[in-house]
Amino acid sequence: MTDPDSGLSLANAPTPVTPTPFGIPWSIWFWGGLLSLTGAAFALAPFQTASLLRTDLHPLAEPWARMFGLMLIAYSLAYHVAGWTGARTYMRASVVLRLCFIRVGRKGL
Repeated sequence: MTDPDSGLSLANAPTPVTPTPFGIPWSIWFWGGLLSLTGAAFALAPFQTASLLRTDLHPLAEPWARMFGLMLIAYSLAYHVAGWTGARTYMRASVVLRLCFIRVGRKGL
């Protein structure tokens, strides 16, 4: 047991969120939200999502498209957790990935 006079209490417990140096990591949360929405779209309505992307989806590929959606949702959780906990190393490492995605996305259009 702890001594009640030692000053240890739940009110004095440290918060698990590390403040980020430049304020709220809005780009991390935005990217996580974008991945979550895309994953949910593929998991719930793969045929409609594929048609929005101007791609035909074979009926035998439906389970794979749904699994891809669930994997995107799981991957987006890393961005949500990084935003909440202030994981600056993860945020810095993800900048290159996000910039490469924008570069590849523009070539496809």
